[in-house]
Amino acid sequence: MPEDHSWMGPLQATLPKSFQRSATLEDELLEDVLRSMHVIAPLALADTTWDNVGLISQAPVPRKGADKVYLAIDLTEEVANDILSKPKVGAAVIYHPIIFRPLKSLTLADSQQRSLLKLIQAGVSVYCPHTSLDAAVGGMTDWLAKAVAQSPFSVLESSDWRVNESADQQDSQLLRNLAMPFTIATILKDESTEELEYNPDLIFAGSRPVIKPIIPSEAKQAGHEGAGMGRLVTLPKPDFLDTVISHMREFVKVGTEQWTGDFTNFARDLHDPGNVVRVARAARHENGFQGKRISKIAVCPGSGGSIFKNVEADVYVTGELSHKHSSVVLLNHTNSERPYLPILALRLGAALELARHGRQGASGPPPSGKPALQQALDRIVVGNKDRDPIEDAGPKRPMRTLQEMLSPS
Repeated sequence: MPEDHSWMGPLQATLPKSFQRSATLEDELLEDVLRSMHVIAPLALADTTWDNVGLISQAPVPRKGADKVYLAIDLTEEVANDILSKPKVGAAVIYHPIIFRPLKSLTLADSQQRSLLKLIQAGVSVYCPHTSLDAAVGGMTDWLAKAVAQSPFSVLESSDWRVNESADQQDSQLLRNLAMPFTIATILKDESTEELEYNPDLIFAGSRPVIKPIIPSEAKQAGHEGAGMGRLVTLPKPDFLDTVISHMREFVKVGTEQWTGDFTNFARDLHDPGNVVRVARAARHENGFQGKRISKIAVCPGSGGSIFKNVEADVYVTGELSHKHSSVVLLNHTNSERPYLPILALRLGAALELARHGRQGASGPPPSGKPALQQALDRIVVGNKDRDPIEDAGPKRPMRTLQEMLSPS
């Protein structure tokens, strides 16, 4: 009798043909990464008219004994060296593709090519989701839009994840929920899972806005209805631009400081990002809390210029954008993307556990020797060598711990 894997849901779906197991795909960790990312951010959602997404480089000989996945925004030489220093890392999910245009050669003279060649030699494959993760439901743009849209936007009291270690069904349900294409706030506020307490460092309280894609995706992917490029946020009631700016400062601050504990050194070396939330004000918004209120906010991580081209909004939130006649909140290009990595770590770790369990031919949920969340996070390394290339020229404020940030001033 065949094993019952129905509990795995979409993770049991057939991979695209180019990803199916063959003589050229003998790396089980890589197969799990491909299967998991196909669920989290299907490549069909990417804008392939210019983008280069998917498996960018495949190591012919997998790194021996490696079972961890490294996450970063850019594959700089410093990031590559960090990956090489971690012998348990066998694959890297790098948001921005390191190869965009056809190459005429691969040499050590170019720093990016040198990084890629070193990883291939070490047995580390590289996968780049970029615009597929931008467009996906629960992906980078959804995350940024929900951070912008919360009103009021206040950090809730801190607490930790706690999962009942003896409850296999609850553990597997947690993994399934994290892996599926829903936003982290929806997952963590699921009151039906009594054994789970949400981590409010990732969630903000507020009423429900209306969030729609600016450019809806033409690809039909199960679980990703409503996918597309950019998001247009309509607030439940008009608010001041300065409120949005305050929201974004808090959002970036939490996003880059929440993982400075023992689990990872993510963003330990970044200065307080309050210095890099910048604003170009339209005349109607120059009077702070006395100016004209706003109700529509266009959102796009990275560079939103082409996405915002035909969009009428009161405010535009992105990483970089030329200023015209509306107010613009700028976070710097990769600072508008990097704080999503801990969210991706949760989802990819959970998906990897499910994919590995299904590949091993077991029926039922994974055994819970550890809490399910920790079991998933054991598979992920969030790099701390990755940073925005634009630095603030002024004096750097000292980095605060999460506890200091949450304490009343």
